[in-house]
Amino acid sequence: MSASGNFWASLAAAFRGAAQRECLRLPDRPSWSFGALLEAVGRAAEALRGLGLEAGDRVLAQVDKSPEALALYLGTLKAGGVYVPLNTAYTDAELAFFLKDATPKVFVGRAEGERGQGPAAAGRRLGSGRRATGGRSG
Repeated sequence: MSASGNFWASLAAAFRGAAQRECLRLPDRPSWSFGALLEAVGRAAEALRGLGLEAGDRVLAQVDKSPEALALYLGTLKAGGVYVPLNTAYTDAELAFFLKDATPKVFVGRAEGERGQGPAAAGRRLGSGRRATGGRSG
């Protein structure tokens, strides 16, 4: 842990020190370096802030396991948010419960037909047809 006690700051310092080293070895895609992961984390954090995420706000994520999902998790930490992972097998009714109960500022998921595209494909169609990409305000 860094002197500030911030978990993300500790990770970022370690990642920067190993920027050229392989971080994620993937069977069907090019490997990611720690530097590439840091860049993806930065993009995710900026996107979350652009959606209004502030320190302590929840980010509900219903995404497949992927390097992008890891970047979303770490980007949430970098932006000061609280990451709440959801099972990708939840039904629309279960998802609606979590959206109401957890009062997220941001929801990241997939629209129908976007399986395997990672969190870059944001939004999931609910039974009502509305897109759930934001949450509570303030």
